[in-house]
Amino acid sequence: MIIDNGLYRLRTSGARFHEHLSAKLRTLGFVLSKADDDLWIRAQADHYEFIATYVDDLLVFSRDPNPIIDEIKYDYILKGVGKPKYYLGADMESLNQEWQRDSVKSAISSNTYIKRVTERFELLEGGNTLPKAAIPMSSEYHAELDTTPFVSPLMATKYRGMIGSANLLVTLGRYDVAFATNCLA
Repeated sequence: MIIDNGLYRLRTSGARFHEHLSAKLRTLGFVLSKADDDLWIRAQADHYEFIATYVDDLLVFSRDPNPIIDEIKYDYILKGVGKPKYYLGADMESLNQEWQRDSVKSAISSNTYIKRVTERFELLEGGNTLPKAAIPMSSEYHAELDTTPFVSPLMATKYRGMIGSANLLVTLGRYDVAFATNCLA
């Protein structure tokens, strides 16, 4: 009997995969960023190439990413190779000609994440539509003066889920909700 636990089902699988991928990226000439253990950089004559990793997901940033992807394919089976559409909660969007004039070709947005979170919390509220608001938090609200009674453990769990979701929105670039999220957290 042969048991193959090489990548999955082991407590240390993620760390072992990260070590293996790191060794591969080093052989390709990439060096680890000093600021982030999941960002790899390789200098070229007139530009830099980047690989962002998250567990077993990769984003390759290069003028021509295909040679890099082909090298990685020698050691790994890659799925979903192509221009990313959605990554770690963010929509990856191609920008229109107006932006491309300034050499800005793509951006991230949180539209899909907002839609999914809204649907999830509406289900938790019994299918009731969440109220719409023009601003993230009323200027009349002062958390330090809140005298509402404590909520049940179930409502506290829902509340923490909402705050966590709002925190990810801030991470995805929705800085307009940062103050409200921090006040309510």
